[in-house]
Amino acid sequence: MAKAVKEVARVPVWCKLTPSTTDIVAEARASFNAGADAIVSSNTFPSLPPIDPETLEFEMNVDGYVSSGGLGGPAILPLSLAKMAQMTQAFPDKAFSGIGGIADFSHALNYFLLGCGTVQVCTAAMLDRAIGPSVIKALNEGLAAFLEANEERGWKTVEDFRGLRRDRVVTHSKIRRPDGKGYFGGQDAPEGYAAPQAVEKA
Repeated sequence: MAKAVKEVARVPVWCKLTPSTTDIVAEARASFNAGADAIVSSNTFPSLPPIDPETLEFEMNVDGYVSSGGLGGPAILPLSLAKMAQMTQAFPDKAFSGIGGIADFSHALNYFLLGCGTVQVCTAAMLDRAIGPSVIKALNEGLAAFLEANEERGWKTVEDFRGLRRDRVVTHSKIRRPDGKGYFGGQDAPEGYAAPQAVEKA
């Protein structure tokens, strides 16, 4: 599809990929090979609304019925970041635009630091009473404040820090594990476990 569009398009072609795929890197590779100028991700995630425990009805329904729909907004930010990191690591020299969970500049910054050159907003704009302009204004102000706070680093545009944290995303095997039997995942000892007893020396 991308190849066919690219043959007649007079503007850059960006392919928007769904996160509901076995290997999003393979999808991105196919898009780039077909001539795509950039990849946009992630689209919404398939979802169902929760069921109210008192009424036993779906929290959102039409005549009591629901169908799988797309989940967006803050809930998908970490999920979308994971998908984006996979692609920007695989294709560090390609162009990407981040989508998913962006409501303010701190959210957009995540995508920039992982290698995106632009971001896009939908859910936050729909929730904005002005239907978008307030969100865009806040994002621009956030970027300006961030650049001012990092002025000593010489940063003037997104390109100056784009991809700065891309190399920090590694496989589980490269994450250091603490030593010792008393480690409980960073939490206190689970309830029911006896406290270690001191051993008396004779």
